[in-house]
Amino acid sequence: MPYDIELMQGDSASVAIVLKENGIGVDLTGCTVTLSMKNDISTVEHDIVCQPGAVLNAGTPSEETVPLTAGGITVPFTATHTASHGLYFASITKTLFGERSTFPNAGYITIKINKSV
Repeated sequence: MPYDIELMQGDSASVAIVLKENGIGVDLTGCTVTLSMKNDISTVEHDIVCQPGAVLNAGTPSEETVPLTAGGITVPFTATHTASHGLYFASITKTLFGERSTFPNAGYITIKINKSV
């Protein structure tokens, strides 16, 4: 099964994401953006405040910087977020002046934390 994000247990990683509506990057200026994840047995939960901007394909010839104004965010996973291996379901919430929008608006982002050896 392919996962949207796949990391190893105990890893720290910055994962670039672009939020879009109808194929167009969402302007996130002034928004608080949070990725909320919960494992498939509901025993582990994390809320991760996202950083503005995203670098897609970092370190490759096709590297692309996507600003916050075009939906670019970076999720700063830490060893705490990846401490427990397993399957997680997540969504991203943007909040501006008390109004919330959730991405994706159907289904979830799947995150697989692989068990370290």
